[in-house]
Amino acid sequence: MPVIAKMGIQSIEDYGYNRKFKFTCVHDSGINTGDSPENRAFTKATPSGEAWMTVDNKNVWNQFHAGGEEHNHRSSQHYVVFIDADKNKLEDVYAALSELQ
Repeated sequence: MPVIAKMGIQSIEDYGYNRKFKFTCVHDSGINTGDSPENRAFTKATPSGEAWMTVDNKNVWNQFHAGGEEHNHRSSQHYVVFIDADKNKLEDVYAALSELQ
């Protein structure tokens, strides 16, 4: 069974030739945050966690952004899916994900 986390960009480090994206689990304090019931559910299921990745592919950099005025002060949020690589074929994962596009 896959495990799904919802994570938001904490910071972006730009090295010119690649960027390092740091993520933390979404957090909804429940105090007038305007967050969705989905974010509250993810906060309860995965209240803390962090991850990072360095990406060389400049074509995908624009999918990740830190908060700022141009993004209504909110960092981008992403679903992170953990699927057992020993039990699933990569082409099957790609096929399933392509249905979401």
